[in-house]
Amino acid sequence: RLDFLRYQVQELETLAPQDGEHAELEQEHVRLANVSRLQDTAHQQIEALDENEQSSVTSLLSRAVNELNGLREMDSRLGEIADSLNSALANVEDANTELRHYLDSLDADPSRLNDVESRLSSFIDLARKHHIKPTELVQHLDELRNELDGLQHAETRLEGLQGEIAKHLAAYNLLADKLSKSRRKHARALAKYVSEHMQELGMPGGQFEILLHARDKAAPSPAGMEKVEFVVSANPGQNLKALNKVASGGELSRISLAIQVVLANNLSIPTLIFDEVDVGIGGGVAEIVGNRLRSLADNRQVLCVTHLPQVAAQAHHHLQVSKTRGKDHTGTSIQALDEAARGQEIARMLGGVEITEQTLAHAKEMLSKAAG
Repeated sequence: RLDFLRYQVQELETLAPQDGEHAELEQEHVRLANVSRLQDTAHQQIEALDENEQSSVTSLLSRAVNELNGLREMDSRLGEIADSLNSALANVEDANTELRHYLDSLDADPSRLNDVESRLSSFIDLARKHHIKPTELVQHLDELRNELDGLQHAETRLEGLQGEIAKHLAAYNLLADKLSKSRRKHARALAKYVSEHMQELGMPGGQFEILLHARDKAAPSPAGMEKVEFVVSANPGQNLKALNKVASGGELSRISLAIQVVLANNLSIPTLIFDEVDVGIGGGVAEIVGNRLRSLADNRQVLCVTHLPQVAAQAHHHLQVSKTRGKDHTGTSIQALDEAARGQEIARMLGGVEITEQTLAHAKEMLSKAAG
């Protein structure tokens, strides 16, 4: 579009149309095309006005003025008429002078007629090309110039923006390369530690790895030059697959717990929530899970939904969630437990509905041990 506009403007500027020029050219063309007729008519009228001493208009008017002036003393009204005729005579003489000047100015040069016809033809051709009237060429040129000026400024702005993009892209590449090096440096160690914690948390043979897939450099991403993918094998003999495709809810919680434990000192997340992190485990593994959760809570709030007493005993605060059933509805209630109620709840979790002295003592022992 920009190149086409430049061509159109240059074409019109070569013609260089002026305001009112087309109308003047048409008028001049009519005059030049009829110059012989105009000259003949001018000659005839000059002769009629002044050149024939007997019958010219000036001769007749002069004679009438003289005769009426001679009778002015007899009737003053004739003097007034003589004055009017004298004024008419002066006007005729002026008109005659103008006619002579007009006749002298008429140009019968054929080359000038050719020039005018050529320029009129150029007006018509360009007007037809731009689908406008010849009289609209000047305005059309102004409009094209304005559009061209706007696009040229846009091109300049675009060049400036492209420079800004190049500058920021260079800065992005520098930082993204730094991030990539850091990822490659720490990915293997992080995967090793997470795998170890997974195995401690009831996933024997569990394996965790971090894959770095290169992104298209032509499409910078806020996440850097690589797409980071976590792959896991939760059980011995399983192939590594994407974390979100192979892990169950409980496994996902424990893998998340393992990652959080490894990164605990570097995390700034104020609250962590674990839902049924204890699914499929028990005994010593459950106690380890509880310990890991408690250690995470040293620097942040940790909320954990659990059915295991080994995990619940490690908490600093215990909220009991229970269902309430009415005649036609079911609700949920949450109650904060004090120390005595905690002992009762832990004992219930240990031994079922019927709480014995032994289970209550075991529950208190677990709470005491967790409190240190």
